Amino acid sequence: MALAKIGAGGTEGVDTGVLFKITHGLYLAGAADGARLTGSVVDSVMVVEAHPFQVMASMGKNSATAQAVHKTRLMSLSVLEKDTPAAVIKTFGMRSSRDTDKWGATPHEMVQGVPIRTGSVAGLIVKVVSVFETENHFVFLGDVVRTIAGSMGPALTYADYQATIKTREEKMAEEKQEPKQEKWVCTVCGYVYEGGEPFELLPDDYVCPVCGLGKDVFEKQ
Repeated sequence: MALAKIGAGGTEGVDTGVLFKITHGLYLAGAADGARLTGSVVDSVMVVEAHPFQVMASMGKNSATAQAVHKTRLMSLSVLEKDTPAAVIKTFGMRSSRDTDKWGATPHEMVQGVPIRTGSVAGLIVKVVSVFETENHFVFLGDVVRTIAGSMGPALTYADYQATIKTREEKMAEEKQEPKQEKWVCTVCGYVYEGGEPFELLPDDYVCPVCGLGKDVFEKQ
């Protein structure tokens, strides 16, 4: 099993706002750590080869899902549909699998020992063949060993999430006249945490669902 270390480059002259213009989708990565199922929202997924069919996915090292994939070399990728409920994003993107049974409240099926979310656009079962390590992430290269046909509707992108799901939740909170939650912003990628649980009470191993870094990179606005 190949393992490579990719050095961190300098950031001088880099405007991260420009990097966020790169289009990407949102997916649920699933894995099994013994009897415990893990899952996380991931956005860094791409097809890199057609013969054999291979994909790459990047996950923060602190993620329980990333650690399970690193250990078992097997993961699922559920392609989220455009109208994915905000609750799914919150559960898989803002909580830790170490203390939350994410799949217990999420309709799914087990395929080759890993969970696939029911109702997703499509599902992939990926056998990891190489792991590349950056300073804060594991980048998994894997063979797609099985595909699961889903709804085949439009897939959810991060831009969709920001423009629709997140906005809808904010409007609902205002209509209920709920006190506005303090905003915590990831200083690396710009992601804004506005979950229902106070940021200070999130588990210590909470990671940004976009860039995968820990709580220490967030600042309160």
